[in-house]
Amino acid sequence: MNTKKIPSIRSLARRRLLFIGNHPDSVARRAICLVLFLVVSMPAQALRCDHDLVPDRASFSEVSRICGPPTDARQWVEYRIVPVAPYYHSPSSQGRRRANRDHSSTYIKPIVIPVNVEEWTYNFGPTRLIHVLRFEKGQLKSVGTSGRGY
Repeated sequence: MNTKKIPSIRSLARRRLLFIGNHPDSVARRAICLVLFLVVSMPAQALRCDHDLVPDRASFSEVSRICGPPTDARQWVEYRIVPVAPYYHSPSSQGRRRANRDHSSTYIKPIVIPVNVEEWTYNFGPTRLIHVLRFEKGQLKSVGTSGRGY
């Protein structure tokens, strides 16, 4: 008579021959996916003034309405270099043309674009951090911190 022992569910799960929905590995994978989703969907840093949160890409007026006037404000112009599509020039052609297949005599002519940058600093006192807001072209681009307030 053949008396073969039937393995239990627990022993099969240990040997990874049986995948159960609440298996520790699948629960850990779900938790990691959830954490990654939440990290990606949250803004990198946000500024909270009183009880309101400053939205991404807010304008000067929105930030002033929510947080009031800044403690300090600086303003300057940055020049950014933006490359355009490659061009080639042949002696027989008039002017520049789009790059040909073999890319003979190609070069990239950059364009210089001025960007108005403004940096606002908010000091909310010694119990909070100093927040530095960077605006480009009138929209909030980044929020950073600069140590403890005073």
